[in-house]
Amino acid sequence: KPSNVMVQDAMKIKVMDFGVARIENASLTQTGTVLGTPTHIAPEQLAGQTADGRADLWGAGVILYELLTGETPFAADTPVSVMYKVMHVDPVPPSTIVPTLPAAFDSVLARALEKDPAKRFQNARDFANSLVSAFLAARSAPTRDGSGSTTQQDAPGGPASAPPVRRATPPPTPPASAALTLAPETLEQVEVLLSRCIGPLARHLVRTSLAQARSVREFFSLLAANVPAGGERAAFVRQLAQIEKLAATRPAAPPATTPPATAPALFDASQLALAEKRLAEYVGPLARVLIKRAANDSGDINELYRNLAKHIDSERERAAFLKGLA
Repeated sequence: KPSNVMVQDAMKIKVMDFGVARIENASLTQTGTVLGTPTHIAPEQLAGQTADGRADLWGAGVILYELLTGETPFAADTPVSVMYKVMHVDPVPPSTIVPTLPAAFDSVLARALEKDPAKRFQNARDFANSLVSAFLAARSAPTRDGSGSTTQQDAPGGPASAPPVRRATPPPTPPASAALTLAPETLEQVEVLLSRCIGPLARHLVRTSLAQARSVREFFSLLAANVPAGGERAAFVRQLAQIEKLAATRPAAPPATTPPATAPALFDASQLALAEKRLAEYVGPLARVLIKRAANDSGDINELYRNLAKHIDSERERAAFLKGLA
């Protein structure tokens, strides 16, 4: 539930209070007391059936619904009424509560909150991929605002969100000969920085913005427009300014057809899997991208670990990451 999800600096998410999960052989009820919050308990749990990870995805779906609409999907006056709604009543589509919310999110939430676990998302990766697809569709799909006029939806937002950013139509993509090129190190820094603000969409936005921009300044401006306005965007722009200074001293990226100077080192699949799992604890889904890049740039496993550790801001967490791989 929301009170157990803590958002830390750099958009790091911590899930708190696993007290219920630690109760050995716990059933849903114990001496008549419900273990958990009814609004976030999956139907199969309320029915006393065996639950698996798909029940966690249900809880995540409820939280997403609340983030997008500002309302719980199963509001009722009593716990018993809440449980009845969870088990038998489908929540209203989020876009009926927030008219400016793209309809693409209705289908994502409908599947996340399916009563039958077999019809729900089967794993978190499928859920995340569907969210990314809905977000990208929302960015380009015209929607109707409250006045009835057509606007371009930039990002989802509920009643507590900042008003959608209205952007001018981007300039046409310059011809291939005028395309902006940046050093791989610069692009990697930018992608990591942006991913801390908006998650795995960063990679797509870096590619598309690079294709549109005619200068480094314009490239960074396009990226900054995707970060929530306020202190977070201001901090992002300041960090981009530092990267821009470094970019001015780096050579442009070589053409895509240029072969690598040396063949990438070969690493054991189990080593890479362990490194990705450990790194994901600190940087999230971006770990998979960073693993691939580091594998190409590292000559041995120790160098690989050091290159990966550079992407962890906290010195204490960086040390913990390396210790866990020792």
